[in-house]
Amino acid sequence: MLANSRPCPDEATLVALASGHVSELFAGPLRAHIDSCPGCQLAVAEAVRTAPRQQSFPLRAPAVLTVGTVIAGNYRLDEQVGEGGTGIVWAATRIPDGGRVAIKVLRAARHDLCLRLRGEADLAQRVEHAGIVRVFEVLELADRAQPALVMELLQGADLADFLRRTGRLSVSRVLAIMHPVVDAVLALHRHAIAHRDLKPSNIFLERRGEEEHVRVLDLGMARSLDLERRTVESTRVTYPGTVLGTPRYMAPEQLAAEEGVDGRADVWALGAVLYEMLSDVPHVEASLYEDVVRELATRSIVALERRAPHVPRVLAEAVDRALCRDPGRRPTAEELRRTITSAREACSP
Repeated sequence: MLANSRPCPDEATLVALASGHVSELFAGPLRAHIDSCPGCQLAVAEAVRTAPRQQSFPLRAPAVLTVGTVIAGNYRLDEQVGEGGTGIVWAATRIPDGGRVAIKVLRAARHDLCLRLRGEADLAQRVEHAGIVRVFEVLELADRAQPALVMELLQGADLADFLRRTGRLSVSRVLAIMHPVVDAVLALHRHAIAHRDLKPSNIFLERRGEEEHVRVLDLGMARSLDLERRTVESTRVTYPGTVLGTPRYMAPEQLAAEEGVDGRADVWALGAVLYEMLSDVPHVEASLYEDVVRELATRSIVALERRAPHVPRVLAEAVDRALCRDPGRRPTAEELRRTITSAREACSP
């Protein structure tokens, strides 16, 4: 996996930092980012306020990795190519055959994050789909029970970065990008897996020569609905009342930390991404958690047809339905894919 931008830390990382649960090796770069980012300054203030109420998880010092480090005797780290709130992605060489891979490791070896990373590998390996990044194996680092994922190394840019550089896209271009995304999400749903963190930075436009392949990244917050129904409460990694995800793209039931959040929350996120791409403005202006909750509670989402009258009505109506507050009134991922397929055919010369 490759990410060219440096995203803001997620809420879990800010809480860990505010609680003193991030090692100094990583705390320094995080604080430097926060010092230059007004949004993170507000978010960290909220994290400080809520940190005492957070679930406590054991913390171990993470393995120290540098360029040239050989791990598991098979992989040599070449360069750091991506960074998120809780993880770092390295480009690496597979020593026996010279193959190139990506290796995803955690900033902090927190027990819950280690479980989530292993869960990401398990779910990714269950779903064989061209739109889902492949996970080849799970390594354990430095005898610390700290997992690392060996994954496909992608070349290109995530959708968030792409949109920042290009601005508004034509309807046909939007549909060309989002059709394989919806198809990948549908594959997850058919395996009873909800992604729960769909957003532009988790959609990747991969370049292979002149060809473009769209991939869905990061199953770190995904949940297996079948497994959850069969698993006792004490084994959960995400606890009731825990809010995970990026607020602007989270469904109301996810923002409310309700139990039983399922694939219909992914349909909301797909609707939010489509709305933003087709109209060049997000469906909500706010981005911080409390502001998003307040805006959704007090304002109606402006119909896409009003923001983007050039969009075919059937498609605009499907996006509006995807952003319905009642999960039961949203289309399924399969219905959304059919609408996008029909709209693509109508846009073809």
